[in-house]
Amino acid sequence: MAGFHGDEKAGVLSILKFFEESVSQFLTQCNLSFIPIVNPTGYLKNQRANFKGENPNSGFCHTFSGKPEPSVEGLFLINRLEKIKRVSKDGFLSLHEDLEENTFYLYTFEKKKSFGVFSKNLRAEGQKFFRLHPDGEIEGNKIKDSVIFRQCDGSFEDLLFHEGIPYTACTETPGKKELEKRIEANKNIIMAFINVCLRLHRGKHVPNSK
Repeated sequence: MAGFHGDEKAGVLSILKFFEESVSQFLTQCNLSFIPIVNPTGYLKNQRANFKGENPNSGFCHTFSGKPEPSVEGLFLINRLEKIKRVSKDGFLSLHEDLEENTFYLYTFEKKKSFGVFSKNLRAEGQKFFRLHPDGEIEGNKIKDSVIFRQCDGSFEDLLFHEGIPYTACTETPGKKELEKRIEANKNIIMAFINVCLRLHRGKHVPNSK
């Protein structure tokens, strides 16, 4: 998925680029499903929130009320959750950007005490294009080796992990870098995600192509 936040353009455009340039090499290898723009009203206005001022990637779980408090777009996803779980049973990727950053980092979930092959492969792909974020904190979240691991923040990737999807990730390309470079990076992150899921679940590998 991409376009949870309407001002994060590169993920949306990278999915289009992936379809134009790279999807054919994967069609006989696996089943892929995409939602290229979760928040179209925000995208049209180049703003983070939707038309109601809501954050479409929050409120799915871990809320103060103990019940989901999602946005309009979040309700759309929740109403189709069983179908989304079926098509993402091997893994889920959410393409995001940090518009204030010059470095790459990511949020990941794996069924381990520390992140493993899945997270490392996505990080390595991002590192081909951008410097990695140093250790420290981002918005109060601890970041180590450029990964914020199993942060229960109520995001959609958080929800899917709790619903049994074994590998989920939210990647953050640096919004201060050139748009074309961010698009190319996200396209390659999509391919890295597919490849690592194939290796983890089927023992297969499809080489990335530039």
